[in-house]
Amino acid sequence: MSRNSAMLSYVPGFLRDSRTFSALFSTAGDELDELMASIQEVLDQFYVETAGEAGLTRWEEMLGLPDNTAKPLDQRRSRIIAKFRGMGTVTPALIQKIAESYVYGKVMIAEHPQEYSFTVKFTDSRGIPSNINDVKDAVDKAKPAHLSVIYEFIFTTWQEVKAITWEQVKAGSWEQLRSREIF
Repeated sequence: MSRNSAMLSYVPGFLRDSRTFSALFSTAGDELDELMASIQEVLDQFYVETAGEAGLTRWEEMLGLPDNTAKPLDQRRSRIIAKFRGMGTVTPALIQKIAESYVYGKVMIAEHPQEYSFTVKFTDSRGIPSNINDVKDAVDKAKPAHLSVIYEFIFTTWQEVKAITWEQVKAGSWEQLRSREIF
């Protein structure tokens, strides 16, 4: 129900039929709709998940992250969320949360104490994430300085490609082949 219809429901029936009152409530209802949309837009800026360009810039300033308006909003959101998750004692679970906040799927952390290193392995998406440098920066800022990081990715192997038949390729779509859902 629009706001003007809601306002009209509060007045007596003989006023509802009046063109003057109908026009007045229509105008006031439109203004209230715009006001409510503006209020919602301001409230959205308080949450990283719903913030727009200006809100994300404020979040980045508050967290001391360099402003990078050239990146897509989802990558900027991921970087801000990772910064929040990176606060506290560094554990493999924390590193995992940071890496997984970058919207590229699940990761597995393997520790190698003898070599003073750990591995971040992307386990459910093939290829290298488009924002891998952001992931590396966030993990590097959170990890202890004496540990090195090894990143592992899943790629399509030649054996997987050789196992596909032409019938499977024809049955799937180009997008399935590109995203390697056929494998």
